Order: sequence, then structure tokens, then C-alpha cells
Amino acid sequence: FIARQTNQKEGALTMELNELSRQIQVKLHQYCYSFKEGYSKPDYRFIRQMHFGILKSGSVQLSSISRSLSEVTSHKKSAERLGRHLGREGLCEKVLSSLLKHQRYYLRRCQYLIFDLSDISKRYAKKMEGLDRVYDGSKGEISDGYWVSNIVGVDTLGGLIVPAYSELYSHRMEVSSENKKILEAIDCVSEWSDGESIYVLDRGGDRRELITPLLSRGKYFIIRQVGDRHLYYRGNKMEAKKISRKVRLTHRFEVLKRRKNRVVKAIFHCGAVPVKFTEDGKKLYLVVIKEERRGYCWLLCHLPCSSIEEAVRIAFKGYGHRWKIEEVHRQVKSDYNLENICVQRYHALKALNAIFWSAVSFLYTRLNGLSKEILFQPLLSLVKSKKLNELFGFIYYKLSIGLRIILAGTRVYRELLRPPNSDQLTLDLKWT
Repeated sequence: FIARQTNQKEGALTMELNELSRQIQVKLHQYCYSFKEGYSKPDYRFIRQMHFGILKSGSVQLSSISRSLSEVTSHKKSAERLGRHLGREGLCEKVLSSLLKHQRYYLRRCQYLIFDLSDISKRYAKKMEGLDRVYDGSKGEISDGYWVSNIVGVDTLGGLIVPAYSELYSHRMEVSSENKKILEAIDCVSEWSDGESIYVLDRGGDRRELITPLLSRGKYFIIRQVGDRHLYYRGNKMEAKKISRKVRLTHRFEVLKRRKNRVVKAIFHCGAVPVKFTEDGKKLYLVVIKEERRGYCWLLCHLPCSSIEEAVRIAFKGYGHRWKIEEVHRQVKSDYNLENICVQRYHALKALNAIFWSAVSFLYTRLNGLSKEILFQPLLSLVKSKKLNELFGFIYYKLSIGLRIILAGTRVYRELLRPPNSDQLTLDLKWT
């Protein structure tokens, strides 16, 4: 009797897992449906298969993706077919445009758009086209690889994270500068985001070649300062460090932070003064942040506000969300082995990175209704004893693992049939 009861329970859990798999595939099909416009039928089928293969295999290698599709043809032929599609001219730009268009609803809810320049290190690659010299931040050394411009949208509370844009590039293959690539990324995202969204850049954005175009285009920004930037304060031209000494730190913020697996309270004292970038330029704010028992941080801000109090609050919250793009980078590099990406042709490599970023965007934005069911599914063992404190961290590590397990025994659906005169999707499924 006990054995029969246990088998019934396991059977019920397996049925729940199959139902989760079906719901995820429906959401993935609806997400990829936006790529149907402007693509041929073979290209649209290829896009869906790539999204499914990346999420199921947890890899960006074509051999792993082709195996996860479980096609009748051999894995070698499947990988060759995927590689031919990746080599289409202009595919990277089309995918990024479709991604921004399809995610515009989520982007317009994001108050902060965080830019960060990342890298993909390919130390032992010899035949990959366009290898450039990049700085490997994890090892602190220069090696061969590619640069990647990434933009992630974050809402006011920090709960919504939208991977919006990612372009892989090499200066050896493209006649362009780093400043031009940064401005191109901002212009692409600005077309689909809210007009009052604020771009957040780290110290690498403290350049006249970036600040001047952003001001001329009317973009709001928060840029961390190196300290030697000259600004105009009360008509006098002074270094940002010297101006910061005149700022009264009248605002106090308390933040809970994780340090060495402990939650500690960090206290920040902040203040701001109005400054100008040029003598007759727009009004900006120099926000000074001082953490107790630590150093200072200076932020040059162009914000949609009219008071110093509001400027301090917006800047402190916006720069505090900047760590989220670092966490996104760590998650995709560890869970999907992004640095194992291996395609010899340069344009195919750019297209593969764009499709991968689109699949990551699906993971971050389209599983809200299913995330609790996935995390608390007993057969997956993602959360121990339903401990709620595990949900307060960065849950996307667990979600990516859960998706791989749930999709492990499935194949990509060819299409979802709609009943006549109805906008509601049925669950009549056909295999590819």
C-alpha cells in the first residue's frame, strides 16, 4: 500500500513537471512569434530552435544545441544547418531590433538603463575571425577575445531586470571606436524605451566624447567620476574632487548588503550641488556618496528633477542598481558557459551572441507566472525545505537550472494551433 501510494505521488509530480514543460514551451513560442515578422519561414524556424536549444542545453556551442533538438538527422548535419543560418548577412542587427521591439513593454517600465562593457576571452583560439586584444577582468590580464556592449533595464524597485541589448564586436573587423559603439547602443535602446529613462555608466563613461553627445541628445544619465574632471561650480572651473569638499552630506541611507554570506547594514551619507559641464551648459548635479568606514564616490548626473533632495535619491538608487548587470554577466557566463562560444566566422559569432541574449531576455522577463512553480517543484530540488530567504537572492541561477531539467525530455514544438475565430492558444501540439 505504501509503495503504491509513493508511486502515485511520483506519478502526480511527473505530470506536474510535464505540464510545466508544456506551459514553458507555449510561452517560448509566443515570445518567438514576434520574430516571424520580417523573417522567412526557414529563418523563423531557426530562431525558435536556437532559443529552445540554448535554454535546454545550457550552452552556446552549436554541437550542444543541435543535440538538444533531437532531430532525425545526424547531429553533425543539424549543427552545419544552424551554422549556415548564423552566417546570414545582417542577422545580428535584425535579431537585436526584434528583441527591442518585442521587449518594449518591459523597457518602458524601467527607470534605469545600465550600460556595461564586457568581454569574451578566447585565450587559446587561433582560427576565430577578428580576434581582438581585450582585458580579462576576472584574471586581470590582456588576452585575445571580443568586446561586448551590454545594456540591462531595471525598474525603480530593482525587481524587474530586462536584458535589452548586447553587441559583440572587434575593432580589428570594424572601423569604429569604443565611444561610437557605446553611443550606438544607447541610441538603439532609446528608440524603444521611455524618454525619461536614466542611463547608468561606471567610471569608464567619464569621457568628454560621451558626456557631450549625451547632453546634446537630451539623455538623462548617472556617470561615476574619476575625480579629475573639471566642472563649473558657481561660475568657477574646478576639479570634481575640490567641489565635493564643499558638499554637505545631509542625507542618510541605510542598505542591507551581503558580505561573506552574512547580511550586514551599510550606512551611506550623501549630498549634492548643482554644477555645469560647460560654462553656459545645462544644469547638472554632482552627487557625493560616502559610506561609513569607506571612501567617497562622485556621480555626475543629468536627471529629470528640480531639487537636490530628489537628485540625491534618484542617483543613489540608480547607481545602487548598477551591480545587477554585473550579476547578469556572472550568471550567463557560469550557467551557459558563454566564453566557450566557438564560431569561426565573425558575422556568425555576432548573430549567435544576439540570439543568446534574446534567450536570456526570455528567461528574465517571461517566467514571472511560473517562477514559483519551477523553484518549489519537489522533483527539481532547487529550494531546500521551501526556505523563503533563498528567493531574496538572484533567483535566475536556479531558474536556468530548472529550465534545463524541465526541458530535458522534450523537443521543440513546431507550432501551436489556434481555434477558429479565437485569440486563445490551445494545447494541440505538433513536434518539429
